[in-house]
Amino acid sequence: MVKKGLRVLALLFSLSLFVVMFSGCDSKEDEELPAELQAVADNAVAFAKKCARQLNGEWGDKHALLIESGEGEEFPDFEEMQAVLRGFVVDSGISYIYAMYPPGPKFIAPYVITVDGSLDVTAYGTPYEWEEAFTIAWEGEAAVSLYAWTDHLGSLVMSAYSPVYNSERKVTAIIGVDYPAPEAALFPDWIRDEE
Repeated sequence: MVKKGLRVLALLFSLSLFVVMFSGCDSKEDEELPAELQAVADNAVAFAKKCARQLNGEWGDKHALLIESGEGEEFPDFEEMQAVLRGFVVDSGISYIYAMYPPGPKFIAPYVITVDGSLDVTAYGTPYEWEEAFTIAWEGEAAVSLYAWTDHLGSLVMSAYSPVYNSERKVTAIIGVDYPAPEAALFPDWIRDEE
């Protein structure tokens, strides 16, 4: 009994040591964004929210029907939904705007692209690596990714997400926008490494 107690104590000590050793890793979660990047993040979130407000209601209803139908890009209103998103691209100068949906039962990884209005379209059903910002948006609050990143055009962007509601005020999608963030070049520690 004493040996078992000592093993448990040794295991707890080892786990505590492990936590202490790795709590100082390169995570920026507890750090504040530099002011220049915070301004970009705020603008990205504001833009995502503006787009989502315009999609609430009828577009949100259609998105729910799109998911229920299982028809993907063959859904009768798909091209019209895509054109609405593309209008945001044309009007704003951003390159990427897309709707996402969590197909899993617990609304975590992976989220999938459903409707992409970007100039370089991602196919329906393409999975996206999960980020906490997706879940925050799915739960009803706009959010921004922690880091900037370089898109395939070589531009630095920050991604922001906002919930889209149907006419019954239920979240049926999250809208994602990749917002220009050239200011990130001044803060390389805040640029996510692409693998």
